[in-house]
Amino acid sequence: KQAYLLNAFGFPLRFWMAESYTRRGGKWVSGWGVDAKSALAFRPQSTLAGIIRLAMGRIPYETLGRYLRLQIHDSLLFAFPTRGWEGLALVAAAIMKQPVPELKMPPAWGLGSSLSIDVDIKMGRSWGAMTEVTL
Repeated sequence: KQAYLLNAFGFPLRFWMAESYTRRGGKWVSGWGVDAKSALAFRPQSTLAGIIRLAMGRIPYETLGRYLRLQIHDSLLFAFPTRGWEGLALVAAAIMKQPVPELKMPPAWGLGSSLSIDVDIKMGRSWGAMTEVTL
């Protein structure tokens, strides 16, 4: 009945026609409208966008933000100095792993009050040469 959806972060998606009707055999039958796929994909996709935006907002410019170069889907690309990059990468990973208050977890699961997402750290001299590292 409403013409919009909201995700956990309060971002809206307004749509025109998620459901359409056609007449078959004297009866009206519902089916997917032109906006159905967008409406279906909205919550997972926009929730991911909210999570990465939250992480980016938590990054202090003075220590890490000045090295942030690119956000790609669910990844943040930093250009750290050659010396000391390990410590900076660990701080960035810790920020990205912080719980997301908008995504509550059931207490019975024993996983904390909010969703936390693990991250991988990759490094390399070029984007194409990056490999996963364990610090």
